Amino acid sequence: MKLILFANFFPCKKAEPFLLNEFKTTVNHASAITTFTLYGQPEAADAFVKSRANCLKPVLHSASDKKQLFMKGFFNLAPVGAHLSEFFSKRIFFSPGKFYWWFVSLLVTRAVLSSSAYKELKAYLSKNPETVLYFYWGDNLCWMLPYLQKDLKQMQLKSVIRFHGSDLYEELKASCAPLRSRILEIVSCAFAISDYGHTYLGKKYPQFTGKIKVSRLGVTDHGINPFNASVKRLISVSNVVLVKRVHLIFEALQLMNDDMEWHHFGDGPLMPDLKQLTARSRSGLRVTLHGHVDHNTLDDFLKSQSVDMLINVSSSEGVPVSIMEAFSYGIPVVATAVGGTPELVNPSNGALIGKDFAGEELASAIAGLLNSETRIMEQMRKRARQTFEQLCSTKNFDDFYLELKAL
Repeated sequence: MKLILFANFFPCKKAEPFLLNEFKTTVNHASAITTFTLYGQPEAADAFVKSRANCLKPVLHSASDKKQLFMKGFFNLAPVGAHLSEFFSKRIFFSPGKFYWWFVSLLVTRAVLSSSAYKELKAYLSKNPETVLYFYWGDNLCWMLPYLQKDLKQMQLKSVIRFHGSDLYEELKASCAPLRSRILEIVSCAFAISDYGHTYLGKKYPQFTGKIKVSRLGVTDHGINPFNASVKRLISVSNVVLVKRVHLIFEALQLMNDDMEWHHFGDGPLMPDLKQLTARSRSGLRVTLHGHVDHNTLDDFLKSQSVDMLINVSSSEGVPVSIMEAFSYGIPVVATAVGGTPELVNPSNGALIGKDFAGEELASAIAGLLNSETRIMEQMRKRARQTFEQLCSTKNFDDFYLELKAL
Protein backbone atom coordinates (compact mmCIF):
# COMPACT_ATOMS: atom_id res chain seq x y z
CA MET A 1 0.00 0.00 0.00
CA LYS A 2 1.25 3.47 -0.94
CA LEU A 3 0.15 6.09 1.56
CA ILE A 4 0.09 9.87 1.84
CA LEU A 5 -0.31 11.14 5.40
CA PHE A 6 -1.75 14.65 5.83
CA ALA A 7 -1.20 16.39 9.17
CA ASN A 8 -1.04 19.85 10.70
CA PHE A 9 2.53 19.66 12.06
CA PHE A 10 3.83 16.10 11.78
CA PRO A 11 6.68 15.39 11.30
CA CYS A 12 7.98 18.95 11.75
CA LYS A 13 6.88 19.86 15.28
CA LYS A 14 6.33 18.19 18.62
CA ALA A 15 2.67 19.31 18.61
CA GLU A 16 1.57 15.88 17.33
CA PRO A 17 3.83 13.43 19.22
CA PHE A 18 1.06 10.83 19.19
CA LEU A 19 1.36 10.67 15.40
CA LEU A 20 5.01 9.68 15.72
CA ASN A 21 3.80 6.83 17.92
CA GLU A 22 1.33 5.76 15.23
CA PHE A 23 3.95 6.14 12.50
CA LYS A 24 5.89 3.23 13.97
CA THR A 25 2.93 1.08 12.93
CA THR A 26 2.48 2.89 9.61
CA VAL A 27 5.88 1.76 8.36
CA ASN A 28 4.87 -1.88 8.88
CA HIS A 29 1.88 -1.56 6.56
CA ALA A 30 2.85 0.89 3.81
CA SER A 31 5.39 0.19 1.07
CA ALA A 32 5.80 3.91 0.31
CA ILE A 33 4.92 6.86 2.53
CA THR A 34 4.68 10.57 1.76
CA THR A 35 3.92 13.23 4.38
CA PHE A 36 2.04 16.42 3.53
CA THR A 37 2.38 19.01 6.32
CA LEU A 38 0.52 22.28 6.81
CA TYR A 39 2.82 24.02 9.31
CA GLY A 40 6.51 23.64 10.03
CA GLN A 41 10.12 24.03 9.00
CA PRO A 42 11.65 21.28 6.81
CA GLU A 43 14.79 21.08 8.94
CA ALA A 44 12.65 20.31 12.01
CA ALA A 45 11.34 17.04 10.58
CA ASP A 46 11.86 13.98 12.76
CA ALA A 47 14.91 11.97 11.66
CA PHE A 48 13.13 8.62 11.91
CA VAL A 49 10.27 9.82 9.73
CA LYS A 50 12.64 11.34 7.16
CA SER A 51 14.41 8.01 6.87
CA ARG A 52 11.13 6.22 6.11
CA ALA A 53 9.08 8.77 4.17
CA ASN A 54 9.21 11.38 1.46
CA CYS A 55 8.47 14.58 3.42
CA LEU A 56 7.02 17.32 1.25
CA LYS A 57 7.85 20.92 2.09
CA PRO A 58 5.34 22.35 4.62
CA VAL A 59 2.85 24.83 3.21
CA LEU A 60 3.29 27.47 5.95
CA HIS A 61 6.05 28.19 8.45
CA SER A 62 3.98 28.61 11.59
CA ALA A 63 0.40 28.35 12.80
CA SER A 64 0.82 31.64 14.67
CA ASP A 65 1.98 33.64 11.64
CA LYS A 66 -1.36 35.10 10.54
CA LYS A 67 0.32 37.53 8.14
CA GLN A 68 1.90 34.69 6.17
CA LEU A 69 -1.42 32.84 6.05
CA PHE A 70 -3.16 35.91 4.66
CA MET A 71 -0.43 36.67 2.11
CA LYS A 72 -0.16 33.08 0.84
CA GLY A 73 -3.87 32.39 1.07
CA PHE A 74 -5.13 35.58 -0.56
CA PHE A 75 -2.62 36.71 -3.16
CA ASN A 76 -2.56 33.80 -5.62
CA LEU A 77 -4.55 32.41 -8.52
CA ALA A 78 -5.88 29.29 -6.80
CA PRO A 79 -9.57 28.47 -7.39
CA VAL A 80 -12.33 29.36 -4.94
CA GLY A 81 -15.33 27.64 -6.54
CA ALA A 82 -16.25 25.14 -3.82
CA HIS A 83 -15.96 27.77 -1.11
CA LEU A 84 -17.98 30.37 -3.00
CA SER A 85 -20.72 27.86 -3.69
CA GLU A 86 -21.02 27.10 0.01
CA PHE A 87 -20.79 30.79 0.93
CA PHE A 88 -24.06 31.43 -0.87
CA SER A 89 -25.86 28.10 -0.45
CA LYS A 90 -25.38 28.11 3.34
CA ARG A 91 -25.80 31.89 3.70
CA ILE A 92 -22.48 32.26 5.46
CA PHE A 93 -22.73 36.03 5.09
CA PHE A 94 -25.50 36.20 7.73
CA SER A 95 -23.25 34.99 10.59
CA PRO A 96 -20.00 36.77 11.57
CA GLY A 97 -18.80 33.63 13.36
CA LYS A 98 -19.43 31.38 10.40
CA PHE A 99 -17.89 33.93 8.04
CA TYR A 100 -14.71 33.96 10.14
CA TRP A 101 -14.23 30.18 9.99
CA TRP A 102 -15.25 30.05 6.35
CA PHE A 103 -12.69 32.75 5.52
CA VAL A 104 -9.97 30.94 7.50
CA SER A 105 -10.70 27.76 5.57
CA LEU A 106 -10.57 29.69 2.30
CA LEU A 107 -7.13 31.14 3.15
CA VAL A 108 -5.75 27.79 4.31
CA THR A 109 -7.07 25.99 1.23
CA ARG A 110 -5.77 28.56 -1.25
CA ALA A 111 -2.36 28.54 0.47
CA VAL A 112 -2.33 24.76 0.06
CA LEU A 113 -3.47 24.80 -3.55
CA SER A 114 -0.76 27.28 -4.54
CA SER A 115 2.05 25.44 -2.72
CA SER A 116 4.87 23.39 -4.21
CA ALA A 117 3.73 20.43 -2.09
CA TYR A 118 0.33 20.44 -3.80
CA LYS A 119 1.95 20.39 -7.24
CA GLU A 120 4.08 17.40 -6.19
CA LEU A 121 0.98 15.72 -4.77
CA LYS A 122 -0.93 16.01 -8.05
CA ALA A 123 2.00 14.72 -10.07
CA TYR A 124 2.44 11.75 -7.72
CA LEU A 125 -1.24 10.79 -7.74
CA SER A 126 -1.39 11.01 -11.53
CA LYS A 127 1.26 8.29 -11.69
CA ASN A 128 0.09 6.35 -8.62
CA PRO A 129 -3.74 6.43 -8.62
CA GLU A 130 -4.03 3.54 -6.14
CA THR A 131 -2.40 5.56 -3.37
CA VAL A 132 -4.41 5.95 -0.16
CA LEU A 133 -4.82 9.51 1.14
CA TYR A 134 -5.01 9.59 4.94
CA PHE A 135 -6.09 12.90 6.49
CA TYR A 136 -5.34 12.80 10.20
CA TRP A 137 -7.69 15.71 10.96
CA GLY A 138 -11.20 16.53 9.80
CA ASP A 139 -10.34 20.14 8.98
CA ASN A 140 -7.47 22.16 7.45
CA LEU A 141 -5.79 19.97 4.83
CA CYS A 142 -8.87 17.92 3.99
CA TRP A 143 -10.47 21.12 2.66
CA MET A 144 -8.37 20.58 -0.47
CA LEU A 145 -10.29 17.42 -1.43
CA PRO A 146 -13.00 18.92 -3.70
CA TYR A 147 -10.34 20.88 -5.57
CA LEU A 148 -7.94 17.94 -5.76
CA GLN A 149 -10.59 15.66 -7.22
CA LYS A 150 -11.42 18.27 -9.85
CA ASP A 151 -7.75 18.82 -10.71
CA LEU A 152 -7.32 15.08 -11.21
CA LYS A 153 -10.26 15.01 -13.63
CA GLN A 154 -12.70 13.44 -11.16
CA MET A 155 -10.36 10.57 -10.31
CA GLN A 156 -11.89 8.25 -7.73
CA LEU A 157 -9.59 9.05 -4.82
CA LYS A 158 -8.97 6.45 -2.14
CA SER A 159 -9.16 8.78 0.85
CA VAL A 160 -9.95 8.52 4.56
CA ILE A 161 -10.27 11.03 7.39
CA ARG A 162 -9.93 10.68 11.14
CA PHE A 163 -12.21 12.84 13.28
CA HIS A 164 -11.16 13.63 16.84
CA GLY A 165 -12.65 16.52 18.84
CA SER A 166 -11.80 20.10 17.91
CA ASP A 167 -11.90 19.12 14.23
CA LEU A 168 -15.24 17.36 14.62
CA TYR A 169 -17.60 19.25 16.90
CA GLU A 170 -19.00 22.10 14.84
CA GLU A 171 -20.30 24.01 17.86
CA LEU A 172 -16.70 24.87 18.74
CA LYS A 173 -16.43 26.91 15.53
CA ALA A 174 -19.71 28.80 15.28
CA SER A 175 -21.44 25.68 13.90
CA CYS A 176 -19.34 25.98 10.78
CA ALA A 177 -17.65 22.99 9.14
CA PRO A 178 -16.50 24.24 5.73
CA LEU A 179 -17.09 21.86 2.81
CA ARG A 180 -17.86 18.96 5.16
CA SER A 181 -20.77 17.56 3.15
CA ARG A 182 -18.77 17.69 -0.06
CA ILE A 183 -15.75 16.11 1.63
CA LEU A 184 -17.80 13.26 3.12
CA GLU A 185 -19.23 12.64 -0.32
CA ILE A 186 -15.71 12.23 -1.73
CA VAL A 187 -13.95 10.18 0.95
CA SER A 188 -13.99 6.40 1.02
CA CYS A 189 -14.40 6.30 4.79
CA ALA A 190 -14.60 8.65 7.79
CA PHE A 191 -13.22 7.28 11.06
CA ALA A 192 -14.31 8.73 14.40
CA ILE A 193 -12.02 7.91 17.31
CA SER A 194 -14.94 7.30 19.69
CA ASP A 195 -18.48 5.95 19.72
CA TYR A 196 -19.63 9.43 20.75
CA GLY A 197 -17.94 10.97 17.71
CA HIS A 198 -19.42 8.29 15.46
CA THR A 199 -22.94 9.05 16.71
CA TYR A 200 -22.39 12.81 16.44
CA LEU A 201 -21.18 12.65 12.85
CA GLY A 202 -23.93 10.22 11.86
CA LYS A 203 -26.65 12.50 13.24
CA LYS A 204 -25.20 15.53 11.49
CA TYR A 205 -24.79 13.75 8.15
CA PRO A 206 -27.16 10.75 8.07
CA GLN A 207 -26.75 10.44 4.29
CA PHE A 208 -23.17 9.26 4.88
CA THR A 209 -23.67 6.83 7.79
CA GLY A 210 -22.47 3.94 5.64
CA LYS A 211 -19.06 5.59 5.41
CA ILE A 212 -18.68 6.44 9.10
CA LYS A 213 -16.82 3.98 11.33
CA VAL A 214 -15.08 3.91 14.71
CA SER A 215 -11.31 3.47 14.86
CA ARG A 216 -9.78 4.17 18.25
CA LEU A 217 -6.31 5.56 18.73
CA GLY A 218 -3.65 3.62 20.61
CA VAL A 219 -0.62 4.30 22.77
CA THR A 220 2.61 2.42 23.39
CA ASP A 221 3.04 0.16 26.39
CA HIS A 222 5.66 1.85 28.60
CA GLY A 223 5.24 -0.37 31.66
CA ILE A 224 3.67 0.27 35.07
CA ASN A 225 4.03 3.43 37.12
CA PRO A 226 5.77 2.72 40.48
CA PHE A 227 3.11 3.36 43.12
CA ASN A 228 3.95 4.63 46.60
CA ALA A 229 0.86 5.18 48.74
CA SER A 230 2.69 7.58 51.06
CA VAL A 231 3.25 10.12 48.25
CA LYS A 232 0.34 12.23 47.02
CA ARG A 233 1.24 13.29 43.48
CA LEU A 234 -1.22 14.41 40.78
CA ILE A 235 -0.54 15.23 37.15
CA SER A 236 -2.28 16.88 34.22
CA VAL A 237 -1.09 16.81 30.60
CA SER A 238 -2.50 19.27 28.06
CA ASN A 239 -2.01 22.51 26.23
CA VAL A 240 -2.78 25.53 28.39
CA VAL A 241 -5.71 26.80 26.33
CA LEU A 242 -9.26 27.83 27.12
CA VAL A 243 -10.93 24.49 26.33
CA LYS A 244 -8.58 22.61 28.71
CA ARG A 245 -9.48 24.81 31.72
CA VAL A 246 -6.27 23.91 33.55
CA HIS A 247 -6.79 26.73 36.07
CA LEU A 248 -9.84 24.91 37.45
CA ILE A 249 -7.60 22.08 38.65
CA PHE A 250 -5.60 24.52 40.76
CA GLU A 251 -8.73 26.17 42.12
CA ALA A 252 -10.10 22.79 43.23
CA LEU A 253 -6.81 21.79 44.85
CA GLN A 254 -6.84 25.06 46.78
CA LEU A 255 -10.08 23.90 48.44
CA MET A 256 -8.41 20.79 49.87
CA ASN A 257 -6.34 20.31 53.01
CA ASP A 258 -4.18 17.37 51.95
CA ASP A 259 -0.45 17.73 51.43
CA MET A 260 0.17 16.96 47.76
CA GLU A 261 2.09 17.74 44.60
CA TRP A 262 0.53 18.83 41.32
CA HIS A 263 2.61 18.61 38.14
CA HIS A 264 1.32 20.07 34.90
CA PHE A 265 2.96 19.15 31.59
CA GLY A 266 2.13 21.37 28.64
CA ASP A 267 2.31 24.97 27.49
CA GLY A 268 0.13 27.45 25.67
CA PRO A 269 -1.07 31.03 25.43
CA LEU A 270 -2.68 30.96 28.89
CA MET A 271 0.48 29.80 30.67
CA PRO A 272 1.39 33.30 31.97
CA ASP A 273 -2.04 33.52 33.63
CA LEU A 274 -1.62 30.06 35.14
CA LYS A 275 1.81 30.95 36.53
CA GLN A 276 0.41 34.09 38.12
CA LEU A 277 -2.51 32.14 39.61
CA THR A 278 -0.41 29.30 41.05
CA ALA A 279 2.06 31.71 42.63
CA ARG A 280 -0.52 32.08 45.42
CA SER A 281 -0.66 28.38 46.24
CA ARG A 282 -1.86 27.29 49.68
CA SER A 283 0.41 25.70 52.23
CA GLY A 284 0.79 22.00 51.56
CA LEU A 285 0.19 22.24 47.81
CA ARG A 286 3.38 22.15 45.75
CA VAL A 287 2.83 23.14 42.13
CA THR A 288 5.30 22.45 39.31
CA LEU A 289 4.49 23.80 35.84
CA HIS A 290 6.84 21.92 33.54
CA GLY A 291 5.75 23.66 30.35
CA HIS A 292 6.30 21.87 27.05
CA VAL A 293 8.37 18.69 27.40
CA ASP A 294 9.11 16.02 24.84
CA HIS A 295 7.44 12.65 25.19
CA ASN A 296 10.60 10.95 26.43
CA THR A 297 10.86 13.38 29.33
CA LEU A 298 7.27 12.74 30.35
CA ASP A 299 7.82 9.01 29.97
CA ASP A 300 10.87 9.16 32.25
CA PHE A 301 8.83 11.00 34.87
CA LEU A 302 6.00 8.45 34.80
CA LYS A 303 8.40 5.54 34.95
CA SER A 304 10.26 6.88 37.98
CA GLN A 305 7.77 8.95 40.04
CA SER A 306 4.74 7.55 41.83
CA VAL A 307 1.59 9.21 40.48
CA ASP A 308 -1.81 8.82 42.13
CA MET A 309 -3.94 10.13 39.27
CA LEU A 310 -4.22 12.15 36.09
CA ILE A 311 -6.74 15.00 36.02
CA ASN A 312 -8.46 16.21 32.84
CA VAL A 313 -11.14 18.92 33.07
CA SER A 314 -11.63 19.84 29.41
CA SER A 315 -14.95 21.29 28.32
CA SER A 316 -14.73 19.32 25.04
CA GLU A 317 -12.75 16.26 23.98
CA GLY A 318 -12.44 13.54 21.41
CA VAL A 319 -10.70 10.78 23.37
CA PRO A 320 -7.73 12.30 25.22
CA VAL A 321 -4.40 10.65 24.44
CA SER A 322 -3.26 11.74 27.90
CA ILE A 323 -5.91 9.51 29.48
CA MET A 324 -4.93 6.53 27.34
CA GLU A 325 -1.29 7.13 28.28
CA ALA A 326 -2.17 7.29 31.98
CA PHE A 327 -4.03 3.99 31.77
CA SER A 328 -1.05 2.38 30.03
CA TYR A 329 0.96 3.12 33.20
CA GLY A 330 -1.88 1.91 35.43
CA ILE A 331 -2.68 5.44 36.65
CA PRO A 332 -6.35 6.20 37.53
CA VAL A 333 -8.04 9.25 36.00
CA VAL A 334 -10.42 11.95 37.18
CA ALA A 335 -12.04 13.61 34.16
CA THR A 336 -15.04 15.49 32.86
CA ALA A 337 -17.72 13.41 31.16
CA VAL A 338 -17.35 15.00 27.72
CA GLY A 339 -16.88 13.57 24.23
CA GLY A 340 -15.53 10.03 24.25
CA THR A 341 -13.99 10.23 27.74
CA PRO A 342 -16.84 8.23 29.41
CA GLU A 343 -16.04 5.35 27.05
CA LEU A 344 -12.77 4.92 28.96
CA VAL A 345 -13.15 6.41 32.44
CA ASN A 346 -15.54 4.91 34.99
CA PRO A 347 -15.69 4.27 38.77
CA SER A 348 -13.55 1.16 38.44
CA ASN A 349 -10.53 3.04 37.05
CA GLY A 350 -11.12 6.62 38.23
CA ALA A 351 -13.97 9.10 38.48
CA LEU A 352 -16.12 11.13 36.12
CA ILE A 353 -17.46 14.58 36.95
CA GLY A 354 -19.93 16.77 35.08
CA LYS A 355 -18.83 19.14 32.34
CA ASP A 356 -19.96 22.22 34.28
CA PHE A 357 -18.64 21.06 37.65
CA ALA A 358 -18.18 23.15 40.77
CA GLY A 359 -14.74 23.27 42.36
CA GLU A 360 -16.04 21.33 45.34
CA GLU A 361 -17.14 18.46 43.05
CA LEU A 362 -13.67 18.11 41.55
CA ALA A 363 -12.03 18.42 44.97
CA SER A 364 -14.33 15.70 46.32
CA ALA A 365 -13.54 13.34 43.41
CA ILE A 366 -9.81 13.86 43.90
CA ALA A 367 -10.05 13.35 47.65
CA GLY A 368 -12.11 10.20 47.15
CA LEU A 369 -9.25 8.61 45.23
CA LEU A 370 -6.41 10.03 47.33
CA ASN A 371 -7.94 8.81 50.58
CA SER A 372 -8.91 5.34 49.33
CA GLU A 373 -7.42 2.34 51.09
CA THR A 374 -4.24 1.10 49.46
CA ARG A 375 -6.02 -2.12 48.53
CA ILE A 376 -8.76 -0.19 46.70
CA MET A 377 -6.24 2.03 44.98
CA GLU A 378 -4.26 -0.96 43.77
CA GLN A 379 -7.43 -2.53 42.35
CA MET A 380 -8.24 0.71 40.56
CA ARG A 381 -4.73 0.88 39.09
CA LYS A 382 -5.08 -2.71 37.90
CA ARG A 383 -8.37 -1.87 36.21
CA ALA A 384 -6.82 1.23 34.59
CA ARG A 385 -4.17 -1.00 33.08
CA GLN A 386 -6.78 -3.48 31.87
CA THR A 387 -8.68 -0.64 30.16
CA PHE A 388 -5.51 0.22 28.25
CA GLU A 389 -5.01 -3.38 27.17
CA GLN A 390 -8.61 -3.75 26.03
CA LEU A 391 -9.24 -0.38 24.36
CA CYS A 392 -6.08 1.70 23.97
CA SER A 393 -3.19 -0.48 22.77
CA THR A 394 -1.35 -0.11 19.48
CA LYS A 395 -3.34 -3.06 18.14
CA ASN A 396 -5.89 -0.36 17.24
CA PHE A 397 -3.42 1.01 14.69
CA ASP A 398 -2.87 -2.40 13.10
CA ASP A 399 -6.64 -2.82 12.72
CA PHE A 400 -6.91 0.66 11.21
CA TYR A 401 -4.24 0.08 8.58
CA LEU A 402 -5.78 -3.25 7.62
CA GLU A 403 -8.93 -1.28 6.79
CA LEU A 404 -6.89 1.12 4.69
CA LYS A 405 -5.30 -1.76 2.82
CA ALA A 406 -8.77 -3.08 2.04
CA LEU A 407 -9.44 0.06 0.00
